Amino acid sequence: MINAVFIIRKGICIFSRQYGEKNIESDRFSALIEGLNRFAENISGGVLQQVILGKDTYYLSVINDILFVYQHDELKSSKLEKISKTFSDKFFELFHVDLIKTENNPSVYVKFETEADDILKMKGKPFHKKMHDFASKF
Repeated sequence: MINAVFIIRKGICIFSRQYGEKNIESDRFSALIEGLNRFAENISGGVLQQVILGKDTYYLSVINDILFVYQHDELKSSKLEKISKTFSDKFFELFHVDLIKTENNPSVYVKFETEADDILKMKGKPFHKKMHDFASKF
């Protein structure tokens, strides 16, 4: 299950949505993840794909210099890639012009909350729970 998502641009969190019980401070978290990702790029020439902090696992995807970070409960990477692609495609579809005009103004992206909920929670049910409910009917 996806518990949180963060969209980070140039070290600034331009969008976040949290579904779990934890409340992650998005500004500090974004700075940490951006710093770790830049460090990884400098050391290895590649970007981070996963970060584990204690019991929390984060999947990272960088598209057009925008970092998408998903905190999840042990989802398979193929499932995370599918969710990430759907999520980022919808984000760029809605905000490609705003990204050019507004730079890092988080208030512009608030209207993405409903779309994020629909994609990440499948209209109130976690992505994997909806699939489980469907499979249990057989």
